[in-house]
Amino acid sequence: TASGNGGGIYAHSADMVMDGVAFSGNHAGGGGGMYNYGNNLHTFTNVIFSGNTASDSGGGLIQSFGYPVMTNVVFSGNTATNKGGGFYTMGEPVLINATFSGNSANFGGAIYNEDRVTLTNSVLWGNLAPNGAQIYNNANPPIVTYSLVQGGWEGTGNLEADPLFVD
Repeated sequence: TASGNGGGIYAHSADMVMDGVAFSGNHAGGGGGMYNYGNNLHTFTNVIFSGNTASDSGGGLIQSFGYPVMTNVVFSGNTATNKGGGFYTMGEPVLINATFSGNSANFGGAIYNEDRVTLTNSVLWGNLAPNGAQIYNNANPPIVTYSLVQGGWEGTGNLEADPLFVD
């Protein structure tokens, strides 16, 4: 638990590689699981953000600036009071094979996009928000391709097809 940002980790201008990491049950004002600031050269592979909460934004993760590449990541059951239940981005992250499910916020149940997020071969389903259940866009339109998005999303190869998640 952190009173400020980064319940699990607060990273500031540190290049890093995360592989096989789980952020679960953390709480902070922003970035319940992690707050990642200004990091340009880092990758997330096989990372899970689950059951984290933020009293403001970024229940699972806040990415502030930077260009991370995230592959095989899961955002599940995270909550933010304000923006980005699963993920709040002010950078330009690239997510490949990402799954967002059961996240909630007021704006952007799964993702709150403040700059430009790119999603490929991903699933956004079962997230809740009065404003943008799957993605709330507040800047450049997200680039979403070959993904399953509840409610649909414009882009090459995207489908609105139930992924048939099993408990």
